[in-house]
Amino acid sequence: MPNVTNQLPKELNEAQRLSLPISAVASLLCIIAWLFSPQNFFVSYLYAYLFFLGISLGSMSLVMLHHLTGGNWGRPIRGILEAAMSLVPLMAILFIPILFGLNHLYEWAIPDRVAHSEILQHKRPYLNVSFFILRAFIYFAGWSALAIFMSRTSQKFHRAPTASRAAWMRKASAAGILFYGISMSFATVDWVMSRDSHWYTTILGFIFLCGQALSAIAFTIIILRIIVHLPPIPQYVNSRILIDLGNFLMTLVILWSYMSFSQFLVQWSANLRHEVTYYLQRGITFGNGWRIIGILLITLHFFVPFVLLLFRYNKRHFNILAAIASIALAMRIVDLYWHVAPSSLDEHHGFYLSWITPFPLLAIGGIWLFCFIALLRTRPLVSRLEGEPEPILNHATPAPGIA
Repeated sequence: MPNVTNQLPKELNEAQRLSLPISAVASLLCIIAWLFSPQNFFVSYLYAYLFFLGISLGSMSLVMLHHLTGGNWGRPIRGILEAAMSLVPLMAILFIPILFGLNHLYEWAIPDRVAHSEILQHKRPYLNVSFFILRAFIYFAGWSALAIFMSRTSQKFHRAPTASRAAWMRKASAAGILFYGISMSFATVDWVMSRDSHWYTTILGFIFLCGQALSAIAFTIIILRIIVHLPPIPQYVNSRILIDLGNFLMTLVILWSYMSFSQFLVQWSANLRHEVTYYLQRGITFGNGWRIIGILLITLHFFVPFVLLLFRYNKRHFNILAAIASIALAMRIVDLYWHVAPSSLDEHHGFYLSWITPFPLLAIGGIWLFCFIALLRTRPLVSRLEGEPEPILNHATPAPGIA
């Protein structure tokens, strides 16, 4: 089969054309921020980095899930998911700036803080710079190897489908989901939870796993809406497929909300100082701006998407479904900032939004989007697995909102 070259819609072509110049300008501003306000820069860089890493890793988890379960729901989105997951090695490179700001992000990386804290000394065998870097290397080595293997094997299978390749992808997916779940849970402890060295929880890793899958499916629905007219995608997209994607989105919204509320309920009812401090910093009891962010998350990250997705019409109408996905994706950015910004090293009292905050998002996002569109242009838009049925033709049950 010859190499694929997809003629993408003008929206994506224009986005790719503008992405690198925007990223370059934002990167220059990030360098200035690094020099004059390193604390704010590294906090902003961390939350922005986690957002795009979440789309890539969440896409990889959904690809592995589809390899294990099959089904028509994944056929029109596998090309998008595989293009996004192929950027995991890029995210490994973009992690490097974080290593230069550990003392601006984490108490345990500041020797004076460790010397005066019994808790930090107790955690020192795990929370130290050398072991932190080693663990990050293990995470990215495993994720990158898995993403590269799944992407290349999928392309080979598309050209020459064989039972052995399908079996290898299923086996790799089974082991890969297990590795991803464990490693991402540890990474969440390292990169997010350890910013509050006196606070701990056992569910934060699962909250981030759900959030990454939610980011991936929301992003995928948006991209699918843009490229839905490119052949052969129209053969695979109909009302039933959109309902499946909408139900998937709603499930992840509910799961993220359930776990987030469970963490809050358990820790708040226990009323232990070292646990509730996490929520006190985020304005649960005090009327600062963080409380408004919390209300915003409850409203737009859960209630609005959940209520809208209860209606079958909203899931069948592609424009409405894409709008709901856009809200969910935007709220993922807000949620990550809510998790990352307040910490033991927080120099501010109450909510703050530095002028630096959006620029790492633009800098990382410009590079990530440019590479994603380039990959999407050169790989099959619809993938297949051994034994998958032929597509259900769209003309039988047309999906509103596609015209």
